[in-house]
Amino acid sequence: MSIVGVPDPVLGEVVMAFVIPKAGVSLTPQEVRDFAKDQIANFKIPRHVEIVSEFPLTGSGKVQKFKQKAWAVKTYGFSGPA
Repeated sequence: MSIVGVPDPVLGEVVMAFVIPKAGVSLTPQEVRDFAKDQIANFKIPRHVEIVSEFPLTGSGKVQKFKQKAWAVKTYGFSGPA
């Protein structure tokens, strides 16, 4: 799982999770949010969840979160406060 902040018009920024499910397991965004609801504080629960097959990585194997955030903003049209 990779967590990034994405722009939100009301709160400024909200949590978005990128999740790679285990092989052979089907997973929905709502299942991720429901699981998190019982585990962490309300403000930490991902507002948006994207199920992916891989993360963008650097040459040394670190997740490129800035690429995930840019992809989310472009794909979903997220914008910050007006």
